[in-house]
Amino acid sequence: MECVSALHHNKRKTNYHIHLIFSERELLPEPIEKIATRNMFYNEQKKHVRTKKEILDDSGNVRKGCKIIKKGEVYERTLFTAKNKLFKQEHYLDEAKHFYTDLINLLRVILSTLSATFNTAFQ
Repeated sequence: MECVSALHHNKRKTNYHIHLIFSERELLPEPIEKIATRNMFYNEQKKHVRTKKEILDDSGNVRKGCKIIKKGEVYERTLFTAKNKLFKQEHYLDEAKHFYTDLINLLRVILSTLSATFNTAFQ
């Protein structure tokens, strides 16, 4: 799972809090593509219609906003998996929050130690 986090303190600078942003869907290794087995016609409302006649104007031209997908063309591409319900469960969210809180606290200790060492070395 890919996750982005943002750590910042409140206005009074008395405590830190974290925002975790992650996707409930995972990127597929290869996109799943659906190929049209015959010509497909869509009207102005993007609704599938059965025949080409339904999208033609009086002079026989395709009306503005209508679309034709030719046989053999890709008409749908899926890039992500279905939503993973685990990510909405309370115990998962609590575990993720504790993990990132511990990680941030560890990094804070390391950074403060490095800062103190750096300041001592160059005084």
